[in-house]
Parts: sequence; C-alpha cells; structure tokens
Amino acid sequence: MIQLAFTKTEISADTAVKQGAALRQMNELLERLSTAPKYHTLTKKDRAQLSREGYAADLVDNLVLITQRKEESTVTDNDNLVVGFTYAAFDPALYANETLKNHFKQMSQGCCCFCESFLMPTASGHISHYRPVQQLDLEGVEHTKPNSECSPYFSEAYQQENLVYVCSGCDVTHKAGRFPIAGERFPHVALSTENALLVNPYQENPRDFIRFNLCNGHAYPFDQACAFYADTQKLTEQDVEALLWKTPSAIPNQVDEAGALLTDSGVEQAFTFWLKSEASQRQSSRGAVTIVTLGLNRSDLVLARLMTLKQYHNDFITHKAALAQPLMPEDIATIAYRSLALDAFATWQSIANGTGSNLANNEGTNKGTNKGTNIGTNIGASEDTNVANSLPLMANTVLKLREQANNTVENPELDILLPSWFRCCLSYLVLESELQQTGKRRLVFLCNQDRLYGETDTEKCIFLSIKWQRDLHKVIKVRSKRNIWEASFSELANSRPHELINLFANNDVWVEGNFQPLA
Repeated sequence: MIQLAFTKTEISADTAVKQGAALRQMNELLERLSTAPKYHTLTKKDRAQLSREGYAADLVDNLVLITQRKEESTVTDNDNLVVGFTYAAFDPALYANETLKNHFKQMSQGCCCFCESFLMPTASGHISHYRPVQQLDLEGVEHTKPNSECSPYFSEAYQQENLVYVCSGCDVTHKAGRFPIAGERFPHVALSTENALLVNPYQENPRDFIRFNLCNGHAYPFDQACAFYADTQKLTEQDVEALLWKTPSAIPNQVDEAGALLTDSGVEQAFTFWLKSEASQRQSSRGAVTIVTLGLNRSDLVLARLMTLKQYHNDFITHKAALAQPLMPEDIATIAYRSLALDAFATWQSIANGTGSNLANNEGTNKGTNKGTNIGTNIGASEDTNVANSLPLMANTVLKLREQANNTVENPELDILLPSWFRCCLSYLVLESELQQTGKRRLVFLCNQDRLYGETDTEKCIFLSIKWQRDLHKVIKVRSKRNIWEASFSELANSRPHELINLFANNDVWVEGNFQPLA
C-alpha cells in the first residue's frame, strides 16, 4: 500500500440529488422502525404503505426488520431488533458510475488502492467501500456476535471519502464485509472517533504500517517491527527503517516459500518472546491486521511482486549511480507496487553502500529478550552483500508460488468463497411453533418477495445468522408444489439474484442438519 492524494470529483446535479434523497430516506426508515416490536417482520401491507408514502421501491423492498438471536440457545436476553438494508438497496449508479470510477482509477494510477496491482489492462478494477455498507462480517474477538449482520455504515455508501478503486482479490475474496476495529463500533461512537484498524490510504501513510521484504516478496507489519525494536533496543522508527533495509534478516517472523526461516534465529527468538509478553502490541498492530484482512500475502500476489522485482533490479543496476538520494514515490518510474519499489531500491542501495551496519549491533536495553540476549549481535554477520542475492527469483521459487496460487483456498480464516451480496440476503428463520425443532432450519431471502419472510406476519419468529464455516456444506432442500430437490449454498451462490428471488418466492427452502433447540 502507498499513500494516495485524495480529491473529490464533481458529480452531476441529478446524481447529487439522488444520493441525498437515498441517504435521507434510509435514515428516516431506520429511525422510524427503531422502536418496532420484537419478533415481528414487515408484511406486504406494511411495505405497500411505505411505498405510498413516497419511499423508494429499492429501499422498501430490501429493508430488513428482524429480531436476531446472537447464539443458538434458549436464552432470549440477547435477542436484538435489527433494522438495515441488503445489498440491493444501494444503487451502483450513485457510487460506481463512470465519472466516479474514472476519478478514483486516476487517483490510484489504475492500481488497486490496497495491493497496488495494475488493473487497467484487464479492466478488472471496480469501485467498492473502505467501510463496508452492504454487510458487516464479524470475527476474532467479536465471535460472540453473529458471523455477519446489517452494516451500520449504510450512510457511507455514497460518500466519496469511503469509495476505493480495488481488485476482486483484495475486496471480494478477502476483505468482503470485514472492518476490524479496536473498541466501540459506530454508531455507539462517532464515526470520527471510531478506532479503525484497517489502514486508510487516503488519511494516513500506509508505509508507517506496512513494508515489503525483498527476500520473499511478502508484506510485513512495519509498525510491529518498530514496536519490537523500540522496546528491545530503543531504536527510533528511522533507525529501524535503516536496519531492515541494510539487513533484511532483521525483519521478524519471515519465512520463504518452503517455510524455512529467513529471519535471524536470535531475532526470531527474541521477537517470539516479546510478542508473548506484549500482547497489547500484537493486537494493536494495524499493519498486521491490514495484511491479513486484505490478503496481502496471498500466493498469486507474492508471485506478481517477485516477478516485478526482477525488472526493478535491472533498473537498479542500470541507474545505480543516480540513486545516491532516498527515493520518493513520485521518483519511481513505475505504476504498480510503488511501495515495494521504495523498499527494493533502498535495500539494494543500502547493501551496496554498506550503510547502517552499526545499527545491527546496537545493544540497547534488550528488555524483551531472555537473560539479556543481544538480539542484534549476529544480524548481518552472515549477510550477503551481493545485491543480486537479495532477489529470490529462482525458477523453483516461481514454480512453487504458482502451484500455491493455483491450489490455495483464498480465505482460509472464513472458509467463505461466497459473495457478500449473497450472504447478506440469507438468514435462518425460526417460527415460534418451531423453536424446539433440531433437524432443520428454514432458510429465507431477506426481500419482500420471499414466500415466508415477505408474507403476512401471522406468527412471531426469531432469526439466526448463518454460521458459514459450520453450515457451508450442509444440504439445502427445496420444496415446490410437485417436487422436493436438493441444493447447496455454493450452487445458490452461482445463481443470478433474480433467479434466487424467484426460487424463494415460490418454494419452501430449508437446511438440514443438527441444530440446537431455541426453547
């Protein structure tokens, strides 16, 4: 990631009016329904009334009003009224039209604003949101809550400060609806005071948090490395920068494509000890959180970086005499992976000049090491000063990474390859008369056309978020007037939205499996 100079672009008067009207109506609807009774849903009659009052059809049809239970249990204390919108309530014409897309594409020089891959030749970039507006995926310390829920950031859907030009790898496969924070989440705190952990390329310099290791092509949490060396050797951020450029083996927690340790063994031992004793530092590393959230070390991306490094190295050899001064992003004659280029040229120049060697032996206080071990003693003692040797573009490396890119499940943490629009529309519905049922769960599509969810409100009901890791491979049954057939979540996810709406409008759908009773 690299910092981008954010600017707004002028939109048409018509678009501005529509954005304002959509935001105003969304806020009105949420405020109006915030005091609705629990265990009831909106009926067709309710939605028709809202339409007659002048609310946009896309908002009314995809307005969510449910009572959601956090966990499958008989406890009702945490049954929460949820009011929000599904993906279809947000009009791409108002946040991803050609005017906006071209502006943000130009702002990032045609690269993904997260991973810096150049997207223009394949026209593979799209406009998405820094804070997710369609769905919020919760994980980590928030696992006590549902896996996903309606996003509280709906009001940010059309704000240009929240729009980003991104690739599908970062945005769809990895980030999806995730937006990790520390502390309270909006709207419990003001948006301006929410402590976002995902690095924002508009408002801050990503290089304060994320740098790149030339020895394996990986992004690493620079802020965490700075915290480690500040605690153990009293080094400043500038000292750490110079140290890691001069001696890449001083970068903590680094391995090659085969899993072999690249970090100096003494450094790694000290870092492991420090990490265990400084849990708060580990939790607060925004660089580490951002790398994981965006999948910045996915195999195909690492391979692309390594291939790009080969060209960078040729440029370095050709222009080495002109690199006496530190490079700035605007000085680099490249488009993609500019942050990687900064670390590449600085590392090669530092090694070639033999600068910064004293930093490796800074004894400091070593308060994070066992028995006062000097973590810098052997850093760089066996460091190869041949610039070419810092470039691991060997044939077997490339082949191994290609194999990993072809075979690796992209998001092993969530184990979800289902799009956000799909997940935000599906939920389990349990009628009051079925609270003790354990063999199946009713599955509904959260729109007004669903056969059960969108019908008259004749019976109280509770909704449960789908546990995707657990239920992804469960059997789905669909019953029409004539037949019953089987389906799967993966199969449904490959359907078009209007096909799914038609399926849920005309059939009973449920998921079979072992479920906990709710009463």
